[in-house]
Amino acid sequence: MNRELKFRVWNPEQNKMEYFEMHNITVPERLLTQEKYPVQQFTGQIDKNGKEIYEGDLLAAGILFEVKHAGCDYVLYRVDNGAKWGRLSRLAELGWSCEVIGNIFENPELLKQE
Repeated sequence: MNRELKFRVWNPEQNKMEYFEMHNITVPERLLTQEKYPVQQFTGQIDKNGKEIYEGDLLAAGILFEVKHAGCDYVLYRVDNGAKWGRLSRLAELGWSCEVIGNIFENPELLKQE
């Protein structure tokens, strides 16, 4: 399956995400060349509202998950206990509907557990 190569990077100076595609890089080069600005890739999946899912997104699917890249696949990690759950692509296969409710940069408070 071919999917679009889309990316985003957190721009702390402007306090916003910058989105770009491989053929249309319009973000400042410093945001792509420094480790403190991690580039996050589009997973090829969309949530129940049609929103694209990127690395670093936080998904609600009855449980709160963080999307991470692991090798050649995207996996979900439960936020409440950090346990690895499985491949992101399995959500649709299992019939789970998920919703992007934020990301690790704009909504870090969601990562904090009581």
